[in-house]
Amino acid sequence: MKKNYRHKREDVRRTVQIGSMEMTDYSFTKELRFVPMLCTRTSPSNYYVWEDAMEEFLRGRGLASFIKIHFAKRTFSDRVLRWWLKQQNAYIDRGDKHCRSWTAMKLELRHRYDSQACMFVSTKEITKFPEMTSDPDGK
Repeated sequence: MKKNYRHKREDVRRTVQIGSMEMTDYSFTKELRFVPMLCTRTSPSNYYVWEDAMEEFLRGRGLASFIKIHFAKRTFSDRVLRWWLKQQNAYIDRGDKHCRSWTAMKLELRHRYDSQACMFVSTKEITKFPEMTSDPDGK
């Protein structure tokens, strides 16, 4: 039986503003309650449980990367969300592009939650993602 996690953002049927677009959340968002909340004190192993749950939630839905990021952020605790926004604003302040793909988000979160594993990533692996800020879906 799947655990039912309670997120602070319970209202899943609401209109959201993403950039200049206004859209209504999808009806399947009720399934997001099965994804654990990502907190600041989440252990590396629990981070991967969260990542696997997010992958399961997103699998086969045909969502653009920025929508995947939107749903992932809805599972963040308030502190993690503040940290994430601060990180992204720091990129913008430096003149860099902020994270715009689900793959890039996972890499950045892995660095935050499991920095030991990130030290062993080979340069060959990194070349698979030449620009972390690109949108691989082209959307």
